[in-house]
Amino acid sequence: MILVLGPMSDLMSRKKMLLGSCFGWTVCTYLSSFITNYEQLLFLRLVGAMFSAISSPLSFGLLTDLIPRTRRTLAFSLFAFGMQLGGPIATFNVDFIEWLGWRATY
Repeated sequence: MILVLGPMSDLMSRKKMLLGSCFGWTVCTYLSSFITNYEQLLFLRLVGAMFSAISSPLSFGLLTDLIPRTRRTLAFSLFAFGMQLGGPIATFNVDFIEWLGWRATY
């Protein structure tokens, strides 16, 4: 996805592309709560992963565009910290799945 969307992000609005990425990822996550078989879940997870993969390079590009050079290191550090913090927090999903069920957790 990066090979295709990298050059495209230079030609199009990064904000609109990031908005589309977030919308597509959210729709895939929402539709996952209605699936009835493994193939549907696999398809939605793959499409959702593609939308998710798009968002990181676009976000770094937007940070470069919007943040002054003197503050850019701090902005990149905070962004990377947020991504690293998300992994450990995601383990709480197991508790939510046990409490609410996997469909409600989605």
